[in-house]
Amino acid sequence: MKTFLVKAIGLYLNILSLFSSKYAAKKALSLFSTPREGSVTEPQSDFLNSAIKDILLYDNLKITTYHWEGNKEA
Repeated sequence: MKTFLVKAIGLYLNILSLFSSKYAAKKALSLFSTPREGSVTEPQSDFLNSAIKDILLYDNLKITTYHWEGNKEA
């Protein structure tokens, strides 16, 4: 089901970009930059705790970032 949803969203954005690339870009940015609602579950918490955590302040808004070290060169 997850694979279908991901492919459906990708198809929607690709078709939308044929008519208006700017509008498709706005939709994609809105979709992928908006945090999901809800609390963090135990498996998610374990995963997030394995990262280097940093908190940024922007206009009195706390933005939490996570960084994982990789083994591969970019």
